[in-house]
Amino acid sequence: MELIRATGGFPVSFGFDLSVEEEFDYFEKQTGLNNCNQPKTFSVDMALNDSTSINIQLLTDRYCAEDSTDYMLACFRPSTLMVLMNSQSNLLVEDEFCELDSLRSAISRGITQDMLDWNNRRVLISVLWDSVTPVPFRKKVFNEVIQGYLDYADQRAMESYGKDVCSLDSVELHTLKDECKLIFMLEDHFYRIPPPPPPREG
Repeated sequence: MELIRATGGFPVSFGFDLSVEEEFDYFEKQTGLNNCNQPKTFSVDMALNDSTSINIQLLTDRYCAEDSTDYMLACFRPSTLMVLMNSQSNLLVEDEFCELDSLRSAISRGITQDMLDWNNRRVLISVLWDSVTPVPFRKKVFNEVIQGYLDYADQRAMESYGKDVCSLDSVELHTLKDECKLIFMLEDHFYRIPPPPPPREG
C-alpha cells in the first residue's frame, strides 16, 4: 500500500499486545534509541491480521522528565486527530463517542485542509489505548483509521485527477502523498484514556 508506506524513520515492528508505555520501550529495544523527550520518527511494520501486514510512518512523543530542557514537540502542538480506546472497547474521536462502524467516516470527515496547512501537508492521527483494551479491537481500530484516510485520499484524487487512488500513475500518487502524508502519532502525556460512557437506556 504505497500511499501509506513510510518514507523514512527507524525500522521497527509494532506490538499490538503491548501497552502504550511498553510500545515505547519496545521501539527502544529494537533500535537502541532513547525516545524520551526527543521526538523520533519510525518506519513501522504492523500486522493487522494473519494475511495483512502494512508499513506506516509513526512519530513518538514521549515526555519522561519534568525538568527536561530539550523537549521540543510540546512547544508546537500540531493539529492531530485523536482516537482513544478504553478497556471496554469504547471509542472517542476528538472527544466524541464513536461506534466502530462509524470510525472510518469520522476519520475521513475529520481530515481538513486547515489541518494540512497547519501540519505542513501532514495528516497526523494519534491512536491511544488502555492497557487491557482487547487486541482484536485495537487492530480493527487501526484498520478503520487507515481506511478512513484512504477514503479521504480517494476523494482528493477524484478532485485533482478525476480518478481514484488505485488508478493513479506513480507521479500522481507521489504528488498526492506529498499533499496529504499520513503519520500516526504515539504520545503519552497530553491525554488519558477516559472511562467508558454510561450504559445506554433501552
